Amino acid sequence: LDISVRNVSKAFASKGRGTEDSLAVVDDISLSVRGGSTTALVGPSGCGKSTLLRIAAGLEDTDSGAVTLGGETPQQRRQQRALSIAFQDDALLPWLTLSGNIALGRRLAKLPPAPDIVKSLIDRVGLSGFEKRRPAELSGGMRQRAAIARCLATRPQIMLLDEPFGAVDALTRRRLNIELPPVWGDGATTVLLVTHSVTEAILLADRIVVLSARPARIVGEFEVSLPRPRQTEMINTPQFQNTRRHVESALEQQVQHKVPVDP
Repeated sequence: LDISVRNVSKAFASKGRGTEDSLAVVDDISLSVRGGSTTALVGPSGCGKSTLLRIAAGLEDTDSGAVTLGGETPQQRRQQRALSIAFQDDALLPWLTLSGNIALGRRLAKLPPAPDIVKSLIDRVGLSGFEKRRPAELSGGMRQRAAIARCLATRPQIMLLDEPFGAVDALTRRRLNIELPPVWGDGATTVLLVTHSVTEAILLADRIVVLSARPARIVGEFEVSLPRPRQTEMINTPQFQNTRRHVESALEQQVQHKVPVDP
């Protein structure tokens, strides 16, 4: 399914000095995401990336403009179980096993149990043998794998990811950047993700969209033409480094001082 963002703006009420002002967060953004592709949103901290993702998920209303997912509203797609969302916190239930947490995705979507799908996803995210373990017995990286598997348990056509690997250490994060995209990148799932890491964006995405400081506007778009599957060794190639320079340059122009960019 394609994602279409058309002239979307959003502001929040901001109270100060006895008055209530409006804080503009997203300003007239238009964006098209091709079905089956992965697009990364990057920008300065607090610029409105996550707000835009929440609007795409139907968790926030727009002040103006609209988002459609394959021609329908986010709310309609959620009702059709075509949309899954993962945040930085893996949000696994501590009293359920790994298998139970992944199966929960189907139960919450009111889909019939499918042990074969759950087992297949556990295999695909590299967690075979841990089916009966509870979250406290799993590493941070393993929990994030489980969270992604839970998203995929409903076989969504669209996945929205908000810093999905932000809570794990750098080495685990890099490994997940390489190992997990093939799980969702079979051409059947459209992915829109938020990340603070330019390197992560290049490893994961087909296109990178750079947003300005708040209120968010699109200030740059960059195609990532590196072949898939992507490997860590690609980071040292001239093509990777050239893309990184362009994205970082677009980011640095958004603030007076250099934007801290994650390695």
